[in-house]
Amino acid sequence: MNIETSAMKDQSRSKTDDIVNTFKREIDVTLRITLYPLGFPVEIATNSPKILESAKRSWGHHKSKFSLPPLKFTVTVEDGGVSESPPAPIVRARDGLLFIVADQRNLVICNLLEGNAYGWLDQASLVDEKYLRFYLIEAAVLSLISASRATPVHAACLSLNGRGFLLCGDSGAGKSSIAYAAARTGWKYLSDDATYVTRDADRLLALGNSHQMRFRPETRSLFSELSTKEITPRSTGKPSVEVPTSDMRGICIVDEVKLDYAIFLKRGSSLPAQLLPIRPEVIREYVASTFIPTLEVQRLQERNMEDILALQHFDLHYNTFEEAFELLEELAKAGASNPGN
Repeated sequence: MNIETSAMKDQSRSKTDDIVNTFKREIDVTLRITLYPLGFPVEIATNSPKILESAKRSWGHHKSKFSLPPLKFTVTVEDGGVSESPPAPIVRARDGLLFIVADQRNLVICNLLEGNAYGWLDQASLVDEKYLRFYLIEAAVLSLISASRATPVHAACLSLNGRGFLLCGDSGAGKSSIAYAAARTGWKYLSDDATYVTRDADRLLALGNSHQMRFRPETRSLFSELSTKEITPRSTGKPSVEVPTSDMRGICIVDEVKLDYAIFLKRGSSLPAQLLPIRPEVIREYVASTFIPTLEVQRLQERNMEDILALQHFDLHYNTFEEAFELLEELAKAGASNPGN
């Protein structure tokens, strides 16, 4: 028998009233700014200075690159909320919509096909700025960009001698650590594990946030200068160590890279250190694995797939940074189509 007590009914009505009142209140969003994440214009409108401050912390260094209509993100912050951050959001996609939901008072809805997003937050989401940036602001804006402006690739990106490298691999393959180690030796650094590929005129161009590096906590044991860095959350829920590249001596950063190669890292391989050609189908499956799981958006994200498949692709089997750098530097210098011969 299903017995609904008076207290249960009152509690249910209270929750319903909260939801209804939230939609009834229309709060003016008079604060506006245009930023250029990865070079793409994004208009952010809000009633909270904290939202603008956090967005500028993420992308204030980025400059305009593309003359395109701006993507739009409107965020309303209401009074109330507990004194600690909400739980990590769940993310769902359906029919071109992306839902980022932390709880009943903190959520973002992205219309990926239209290029706009709307967020409703309370004060709890503002308690921890890293939570606000990684889970909500960056997650929403980068989802809009990856749907309608550039193809996302789970890869680090660097260049040497004018040649651009995507460094791909499964989680834990060493993308961030080898990118940092290479940058310390003179390679130009673009991104550690999130690269966005677009076509600009006749160039296949990689874009990324070169103003920061994020590492797995265990990477601190490889580089003494990282040993004291704090662990922070990430939008994927994995812990990381975030370090501004401005704090790193001798690191040369760039805001774009013309691509030539896609390299799959095979760290700890039982094979001798070497570069081996791989089939384009491997690349297609790897790139598509990070697409937003809704058909309409996937069609947009595949816009640069054929150009990515046209790059030269290799597996890099290695055990030490020195082995990897020697092979990659030979590739950069020679530009050989098949260094395995």
